[in-house]
Amino acid sequence: MYSSDLLRAYETALEIAKVVAIEEVKTCERLRERSFGDLEAQAVSKLEELVPGYGTNWGSESVYRMERLEDAQKRLTDRLVEIIEEAKEKHIVVVSHGAIINLFIHFVTNGEDGTGKRHLENTSISTFNYQEGNWQVIEINNHDHLL
Repeated sequence: MYSSDLLRAYETALEIAKVVAIEEVKTCERLRERSFGDLEAQAVSKLEELVPGYGTNWGSESVYRMERLEDAQKRLTDRLVEIIEEAKEKHIVVVSHGAIINLFIHFVTNGEDGTGKRHLENTSISTFNYQEGNWQVIEINNHDHLL
């Protein structure tokens, strides 16, 4: 099991690990949420006011030291491939954050889903398969456990 090193994701990962009897949760900075730079912790309304379309501004230059969508997506995708290579064909659980997960969904679906198109529920489960360099969506945003 792997988790963002930010507390809210790590605490969620620890709870999951208890339920499924996983002994170790490895934390990783590269699984963190997209960095909002100087606007970190600002309300969504403030982000939208200062950077219109901040969540869908593909190809834009960084403003307020905000991480570009492409850079955040590459950071996560590259780390996930490394994790898969480390795991050597085992099932993997990764706990991260909504915006970065949506960027990954956007990548896997070639922009047909994910960032700008889907709201992910907190603690929802999205499942993917990776074989020979290709990602496949199994399930996105399953939140049946919350009902």
